[in-house]
Amino acid sequence: MKISIDGEDQPAGQKIVKEIRLRALPKRAVEASSLDANAATKRYKRSLWWTFGFIYFAIALGCLLSLPKITNGVSALAFFAVVAVFIGVIVYFHRRDIRRWRERSAARIGELPPAGTTASANPETLTIFGASYPWSELKVEAVDFAIKRSKRKSWLEVDRIRLLGKDGKSFMIDLFGYKNGDKLIDMAANRLWPQIQPVLNGAAA
Repeated sequence: MKISIDGEDQPAGQKIVKEIRLRALPKRAVEASSLDANAATKRYKRSLWWTFGFIYFAIALGCLLSLPKITNGVSALAFFAVVAVFIGVIVYFHRRDIRRWRERSAARIGELPPAGTTASANPETLTIFGASYPWSELKVEAVDFAIKRSKRKSWLEVDRIRLLGKDGKSFMIDLFGYKNGDKLIDMAANRLWPQIQPVLNGAAA
């Protein structure tokens, strides 16, 4: 099993020490469909706004609350200079993440089924390409984790999983490459975690 973090392959047999967060198992069956590159990019950009949009809002709110405390031109100049630098840093990281996505998206989307391919999952089976696979009969070939960050810490979440069926068919499920991809990944990660966890702890794949 190949393990990668933000697209960077990790050495075989190496224990992953960073915290890994597994989201809850979806309570209902998941219906998903693969997306083309443009639709996947839109999904990715929307996901960034959960982080960066909140930061921009916090900056704007902080500015509004601070304006009454500015008493002269010098303090106003210093205040807005600091705000401008801070915004510049945030915009840099926002644009950097989008640039990285664009650099990798062609190869990433190229690994997915044709746009419009449907997939469904429940706690017992995954159905894709018209075939149903019990989770116990699927082998995890590769897992890619994404680094997530908050103000005080960072952690890993499952981003993509490559699976191999007993019939020899290999396919990728992807957080951004499918409509409802987040729920599809959550279902797969939870059901297949007994395969994945030992490798993260340094066991042979």
